Parts: sequence; structure tokens; C-alpha cells
Amino acid sequence: MKTFLSAIFLIILLQQSIFSQPEFYKDTYLFQVGSVRLGMDNRGYLGRQAIDSMSTLISGKQYLFSSGFLLGGKFQNQGWYNGSSGYSLFSDYFPGKVGSDPLSQNNKIYVVRNFDFDQSWETWKEAVKLGASFYDGDNDGIYNPRDKNLNGKWDLNEDKPDVVGNKTAWCVYNDGVPKNLRRVEHDPMGIEIQQSVYAFEYYENIPTTIFIRYRIINTGKVVDVLEDMKFMTAFDPDLDDIWDDFMGSAKDLNASFVYNDSNKTDMAFMLSVIQPPYSFIPGVSFEDSNGNGIFDEGETALDNAYLSKTVNGTEVIKGATNKDLLGIFDGEFKKGPLTDYTFADIVFYNDTEFHDLLDPCGEYMGKVFGEFCGNVDPYFMYSGDPLNKTGWINTYPTDKRIYNLTKPFRLEKGKPQDIYIALIPQIGDANSRAITKAKHSADYAMRFHQQVNYNLVTSVEDEIINPVEFKLDQNYPNPFNPSTAINYQLSGQSKVELKIFDVLGREVQTLVNEIQNAGSYKVNFDASNLPSGIYIYQIKADNFIQSKKMILMK
Repeated sequence: MKTFLSAIFLIILLQQSIFSQPEFYKDTYLFQVGSVRLGMDNRGYLGRQAIDSMSTLISGKQYLFSSGFLLGGKFQNQGWYNGSSGYSLFSDYFPGKVGSDPLSQNNKIYVVRNFDFDQSWETWKEAVKLGASFYDGDNDGIYNPRDKNLNGKWDLNEDKPDVVGNKTAWCVYNDGVPKNLRRVEHDPMGIEIQQSVYAFEYYENIPTTIFIRYRIINTGKVVDVLEDMKFMTAFDPDLDDIWDDFMGSAKDLNASFVYNDSNKTDMAFMLSVIQPPYSFIPGVSFEDSNGNGIFDEGETALDNAYLSKTVNGTEVIKGATNKDLLGIFDGEFKKGPLTDYTFADIVFYNDTEFHDLLDPCGEYMGKVFGEFCGNVDPYFMYSGDPLNKTGWINTYPTDKRIYNLTKPFRLEKGKPQDIYIALIPQIGDANSRAITKAKHSADYAMRFHQQVNYNLVTSVEDEIINPVEFKLDQNYPNPFNPSTAINYQLSGQSKVELKIFDVLGREVQTLVNEIQNAGSYKVNFDASNLPSGIYIYQIKADNFIQSKKMILMK
């Protein structure tokens, strides 16, 4: 009876939310990679609530009901937050840029494919007008994807859309929904979010992984600096039967996951924040010599944040960090279930109450095995190993609500924060449990993002068709000063060219230009005479072409 009444109440609230929403132009897209589907719309909803019940399947089985986010911080010393999360009934975002007409059909989802000079590259011009990024190969500040030498292939001195993987689905939305039509009443804060969804369908280590980049922009319409910001994924995973789901977390992967027990269908779904927002933390990312909490010139950097910018390379921010999350939480605590609304109030208004909620020794839906519960980090719920039954384990299955919460960060006008997320559904097989496969994919996705993901390759297919026969390794060390080693492998005799380019596509140096036999090779690159920055190294061996980026830091 309780479940039935809760369902009726949810339906009533959802209907009220839908009918109270102002009109806007709605566009949807069914993103598919192999056997995986993910529905999305142009205001931040992901999952079934973006399209329909057929839009979140892996091999015909459901893995997700709804996914979205909550975002907030401090303004005039008061907490605030908004969100785009269907199951939580947060609908605070309009399609389009801040101040644009929400009814405009230009505020659609733009899908661009990674084929040289595909027709979608032309359509990307409309996305660029809305703020989408592009690789400016000819360095003229204008996006014009033209095959200058008419060779039918994209070259480094030619423009290219911000396309990653096989294809990218991009849209922009803003927090312009009026205060009185929100679940939590608060005026719009002038926030824009550019959302990119992409995948690498043919890469054997991540064939079911879908990546999401949230580019969060403070337009300065309300204030130039938003303080103490936090970003929280809010997702409702449903593995086939929604009531038999267990939850876990993997702190080293910034990942939460759900799974079925061994007597049910062996499924798992993992959400990993592979690039959190960057922040400056005294004593952690820099030595705060003068005690003002700001990384000033002359102070010592203890860490660096590395921000992937897709086709525009990687930005290094000295004295900052973007490695870890603040915590991962289930929607159930020792005091009983909390609604998404109540949990968000604690996160964004009064996070000191966390310690009253989080207690591995007293949490009523889990138990700690094999160690003292007081030694377990309470901010990462159910962080044990469910396969070996060690550590903090979720012992009671139910319909889950899960949150991955970032550490506080600043959002300054003109300095967007990029957050990258990997969605990884898996089904177990005779060789491996679904949890094991998901963790492997999450680990690979994180390293892939940091080292390989956004190289300026001629096409994704060039990089992945023959990963066993030909191979180009990431240079080591990276970043480097002033020299680094580049290793590669050849499966047969080949005419080999190994060249270095700057980010504008200009050739800097030729390291190899000769016929070589099959085998492994190592080449040293000395950059003593070059300025600090990002460089591209590219190998051509017969029909094999691959490029990677490296960072020179002097």
C-alpha cells in the first residue's frame, strides 16, 4: 500500500511539474553505441524521461530510468541550487543560450560525425553560433571546414568541429525558468551549460561506454564570480527489475554503480566522473604562504589540474586539482529514506549535517565486513567489494537514487568549468561478472580521457582499426622537460614517418623518415629549444596513422 501511494503521489507531482512548465522548443535524440541506447533532450534530461522506455537499453534490457544533475553554490552568503533531473522533478533549464527565445528551433540537438568533411560539419556552423567549440586549423578565428588541398582528408591546418569519438550530440541550455515555476524557488543565475554526448563504438575496451561533457558557463548576468559551487549527478538506475538493485562506490574511479545479486540477471551500471571541476585548495593543491586562500604568484604549486578541451588540446592549471570527488551517496541513510529535495537542501544549504547522516556503523541498509566500521570513509557509501563481501556493503536491495558530488569550486565569468562523465552499462558473461567489467571500463575510460581521448587524428578509425598490428604509445614522461621518449610498434616492414606538430598544425620536427622492419622502437624527443605548450606527435606507417598529444612544461 505504501509503495502504491508513493507512486500515485509521484505521478501527481510529475503531472503538476509538466503542466506548470512554460512552453519551449523540445528536441530529442536517441544516442546509440553498439547495443547501448541513451535518450536525451535539449534541456539536460537523459534516460527514459527524455524520450521513452525504449531509450535506455543494453542488449534489450533496461539499465537507466533517468539521469540529470543539480548545481548550486553561495550567492550573497546564501545557499542556492537548481537542476535538470526528471525523476527529481527539477526542471529549471530552458533550451538555448541565456536570454534566447526558448521557442526557437535553433535550440536543437546538433549531431556531428567523425567522417572527413561530412555534411554534419557544415551544419555545425549553426552550433558554433550558439557557442559550440571547433578546432581552428587555419587560425583565422572563423569556423570554415574546407578541404584546402582537395585530398579528401582532414589535415591539421584545416578547421574541424568539436567532434569526439564516432559522433557527438551537442546542445546548450540555460537556467532561465522563472522562479515561481521551479520546485525550489530561486531566481535564474545566468548559467549556461553546453552538453556533449559522445562514444567510441569500435574501441574494444569501452564498447558500451557513453561519455558526457558538461561545460558550465557563468555568463556574468547576475554576478561575475559564483562561490562554493558544487555539481551533483542525480541518477535513478533501473537494472531490468527496479526493486532488486544494490549500490556500491569506487573512490579511486570517482564512480558509483548498481548491480544485481548473483541469483538474478548479472547486470551492472556505473557512473564515473572522469574529470571533476578544478579548484584551488590550500595545503592540498598549493602552499598558501600568506594564508589568504588564493594561489598567488610566487607560491608553490603542489598539484596541477589537467583540463581536456577535446580538439583544442589540454589546458594545464598550476596550483589547482581536479582528481577527486567530495563523496558518493545513496538516497537512503541511517535515519531512513531522504527525498532528493531534502538531500539537496543539506548539500547546498547546510553540508555540516552530513555527519549526522553518514555512519557506516549505524547505516540501516548496509554492513561493514572484515574491518572496523569506524575506519571506513563515510562519504563514499558502500565502498567495499561486493564480490568478495569485504568492506562496506549494501545488504538491502531496492529502487536506487544515487549522487556523485564534486568538491567546491568557483565559477568565474569567462572561465568555464568542464566536467566529464562516463556512463557504463554492462552485462556479465562466462568470463567476467558485470561489476568487474564495469570497473575495468571505468578505469580505462579515465586513463583514455587523460592520455588518448582527444588527439587530433585524421579520423577515429585511423586510431583504432589495427590496435594490435600497429601501436603508438603515449610519450613518457608526460608532461616533460625538456626531453621525452616515444615508443611504437610495427607488425611488418613499413615506410615510417614520425613528426612533431604544434597545436596550429605547423611541423616542428621530423624524428623518423625511413623504411623500418617489424619490431618495437623507441625515439627520444629533445624540446630544449621549444617553448612550453601542447604538441602533437604523429606516426604514419603505410596505411596506419595515429596522433597523440604531449605537454612540454618548463
